[in-house]
Amino acid sequence: MKNLLILSIKAAGLALTLLPAFLVFTGHLAFDTNKKLMLLGFILWFGPAFFKPRR
Repeated sequence: MKNLLILSIKAAGLALTLLPAFLVFTGHLAFDTNKKLMLLGFILWFGPAFFKPRR
């Protein structure tokens, strides 16, 4: 259950990293909003790596 939660958080972070770039490219999103969403996506994508149990 915990792994599923971490995986879904990482997937949401990856989506917030990729989708804004395409939306800016097509002109549907402002560049300042893009920077904020990509920062949030970066934190969500790499943040759960600190909670991964070490072997």
